[in-house]
Amino acid sequence: MWATRRWLRRAGCDGGGGAAAGCDPSKGAVGDSCGVFVSSSKGDDLGDGSRASPYRTIGKAIGSAKAVYLCGESFSEVVTLPSGQSIYGALDCSSDWHYDSKAKSTITATDPIVFKVSGSSGATTVQDVALVAQDATMAGGSSIAALVDGATVSFVRVDLKAGKGATGAAGDSPFGTGKSGQPGPKGTGSCASGETPVPADSNVPVNDCGNGESSSGGKGGTGNIGDGGAGNSGNANPYNACGGGQGGLGGDGGGAGGGQGGHSLAIAYTGSAPTYAEISENKTTLTVGNKGSGGLAGDAGPNKGEDGIAAPMQLFP
Repeated sequence: MWATRRWLRRAGCDGGGGAAAGCDPSKGAVGDSCGVFVSSSKGDDLGDGSRASPYRTIGKAIGSAKAVYLCGESFSEVVTLPSGQSIYGALDCSSDWHYDSKAKSTITATDPIVFKVSGSSGATTVQDVALVAQDATMAGGSSIAALVDGATVSFVRVDLKAGKGATGAAGDSPFGTGKSGQPGPKGTGSCASGETPVPADSNVPVNDCGNGESSSGGKGGTGNIGDGGAGNSGNANPYNACGGGQGGLGGDGGGAGGGQGGHSLAIAYTGSAPTYAEISENKTTLTVGNKGSGGLAGDAGPNKGEDGIAAPMQLFP
């Protein structure tokens, strides 16, 4: 089960893949000893990740298990970051990789979740980046900027933006047509003259008993998504001895219910959540789109699907 432990404001020393002392780019220049560098325009994954020979993709840099420093450019990829490793953006790679607060690095992808942090081996800092999830396109699809799975994460000066959740899938309509029932067997006995018949029901078939009297057949079976169920046997009219025929099979049944609509979430998490005060203190923004509407039920189906959720932060069990 996922568990989010704590959300901390961090800008100094981290262990492992976090920034070592003196390696926070917003506080001063960072060198090759601080971690690996990435540029989508100037890099090459065959490089060594240094400032002079940066990697091209964030995924390649994450494999180094070191702190990752991003040029202030756009990156189109899904990022899966293990806990304990950190990412710092807004660096000017055109000269000496100095910090530029106005040039946040942007990470976007067409997948439902753009950025994932998982594990519990250490604290993670994500700083000076924009995480942008696209509008969902598949039926019932969600748009989630970041998913935190069992990690301690601090988002510092990060813009998390979710797109629109997609409308849920429509429920299936019935297939085929219910089979027609065979004519029911005639009732035994004969109509007794002089007795009062039950008033005729124009909605059901009747047996003609003669002498102007009749009795109704049994009720047809309940429809299912496929063939209808068997009908009930007809009963004799209580006012005569003319037995009713057996009802036919039911007709077309109802369709399935509609699917759930997609979510629009800036951060999805489980366990304890960050407070909005922490988010504000770290100058991080959370933006969401419209939730997806529940899918329509199939013909005569039971229910419309549930709507999705649109929220800056959402707990999931």
